[in-house]
Formats: sequence, structure tokens, C-alpha cells
Amino acid sequence: MRVRELLLFATLSGAMMTPVGAQGFLRLRSGCLDSASTQVVMTHCTETDLGVARVRLSQLLVELRRNLPQPQFSGLDSAQAAWGGYIQAECAWEASAYRGGTLEPMMRSSCLVTATWLRVRELAPLLCGLERAEPRCHAAEPYLKQARLLLIRP
Repeated sequence: MRVRELLLFATLSGAMMTPVGAQGFLRLRSGCLDSASTQVVMTHCTETDLGVARVRLSQLLVELRRNLPQPQFSGLDSAQAAWGGYIQAECAWEASAYRGGTLEPMMRSSCLVTATWLRVRELAPLLCGLERAEPRCHAAEPYLKQARLLLIRP
């Protein structure tokens, strides 16, 4: 089953209509997924994509640590820890529709990839300060551009 067919099936079956899926980003651009022909390869692709998203989020958090005053970053650390716990539980729940099947790990990873890029998009403007007063945060652009290239609105 090709990725587009799989995601269409998941969308129509309601499996991805949870808070992460409801964001409207039901598909990710992934050259790997576009050429994958087996479930094992598709799962590997989503796990690889998750690694890339997590590295980018980590880079953003390092940059925020350098730019935000300590009290503000401490609050972000707490919020990030809570977000991490929430998103792990949320994506496990989303994937539970496929419990025991070969789709379960791929659906979990796909949810985590989407959620992670959404988190990057949410946090990147903080590079210009918590008040986000600037209409365009130039420091955030590299992060936002990458997220725009990877997240596709249906």
C-alpha cells in the first residue's frame, strides 16, 4: 500500500482525527516514503524522519537556551518536558488503532514526526523574544522554512 493510500485510509477511518491529526497536517513530505514499497521500509522512513525532526528541535532548544534569559528558559524546559510526555501518550493512543499490526510503529512515528515539526514551528518565533513583537522573526526563518517544506496541508 502506497503512503498516500495509507494516509487516505487512516484519515477516512478516523484514526488520525486526534489533536495532532486534527491540526490539518496529515501528510509529511518524505522522499524516502514516496519511494517505499514495503511496510518495513515505510516504518524505517518514518523513524528516520523522526530522528531528523528531533535533531532540529534539539538545535532550536540549544539556540533558545543561548538567547532567552534564564528564568524564561527554565519555564520552557518545564513546558518542553510536559509536551514530551503528552505527545508520547497522544501518539501511542493514535497508533493504538493499529495495535499489534505492522502499521502501529509507523503510525506512531508519523504522529511524532508531525508533532515535532509543529513544535518547532511553535517555538521558533521565541528566538525573537517571548513577546514576539516583530512581525517576522528572521532568526526563526530557517526553522520555519524547513517545517513548511515538510508539513503539507491536505
